[in-house]
Amino acid sequence: MRLLPGMVMLMLALVISGSARATTDVMPFKR
Repeated sequence: MRLLPGMVMLMLALVISGSARATTDVMPFKR
């Protein structure tokens, strides 16, 4: 039960970092 919150937080961190990388990668192309 204690592993669930950790996994959720890890997944959230991955999604946030992934979205941040996607925006940084797309921004130069939209110029």
